[in-house]
Amino acid sequence: MVNHFKTQILIIVLLFSGLGSLFAQQQNPFDLLPRLSEEEKVKTAEEAVNSENPFDVVSPPSDYRPADPVVPRSPIVEVEPIAPLSSKRSLVLGVVLFLLIFTTIITTAFRSYLNKTYRAFLNGNILNQLFRDSQSGNSLPYYFLYTVFFVNLTIFAFLWIQRWELKVFQSDLYTLGVVALGVVGAFVGKHLLLTLMAWTYPFDKELKLYSFTIMIFSIVLGFALIPFNLVMAYAADALANGAIYAACAMIVVVYLFRSLRGIFIGNKYLISNTFHFLLYICTVEVAPVIIIVKLFTGQL
Repeated sequence: MVNHFKTQILIIVLLFSGLGSLFAQQQNPFDLLPRLSEEEKVKTAEEAVNSENPFDVVSPPSDYRPADPVVPRSPIVEVEPIAPLSSKRSLVLGVVLFLLIFTTIITTAFRSYLNKTYRAFLNGNILNQLFRDSQSGNSLPYYFLYTVFFVNLTIFAFLWIQRWELKVFQSDLYTLGVVALGVVGAFVGKHLLLTLMAWTYPFDKELKLYSFTIMIFSIVLGFALIPFNLVMAYAADALANGAIYAACAMIVVVYLFRSLRGIFIGNKYLISNTFHFLLYICTVEVAPVIIIVKLFTGQL
């Protein structure tokens, strides 16, 4: 009986002891972390971080997003792509190559005549001598040298149009062809007009000499334009623009020098044929220059 009573007392003591320890706990061990409030999650997470127990595992908050990993980047070197050769650059390259090859062939074939031409450019007496030789059937080499002038003046005018971005025609090749026809037509027309005047007026010898003078001066001018054309084709903008102005100044000087030589050729006819002389000056010399200037400035 006494043993049974002691057993009951021990059970009651153990029961109260278990209830006391149960109420003494601050957290229900069966409460899972995802069911806790956000504040309790943050507090529990902080306690887990500060805890030294390696088995404390804390679930992240619902709005937690892992940060992107930082990947070290190597320095990027930007390489400009190689631009394809445009049609305009290809045309200019082809024109310059043709100029160099053609000029080399003509210069090699007629070197001695080129030296005579340069001497006639500086000396009127040598010019008269070359004119007499050409009248005896020795004029073909000078016509070949004359073609160098047509080629260089055409390229100069074309590069001028390209440099100032003047839209004469939509096609660059068509523009080059029209410029070439204009240059050849202007000078061939002038020579034909002088030949017609030589048949009409009594001073045919002087008119033929002046026509030959135009050819000689043009040959020298054509070879002098070669370095300016090369600079205009491939140099920087500032240098190319300077080459344009320098070439134009040179053309004006050669034109004035040629006009002065023409006055010396026909000075004895100026008084007796003043009207015809002024008519020629206005029609053949002044009018084409005005037309060319208006064409390049876009006023025509």
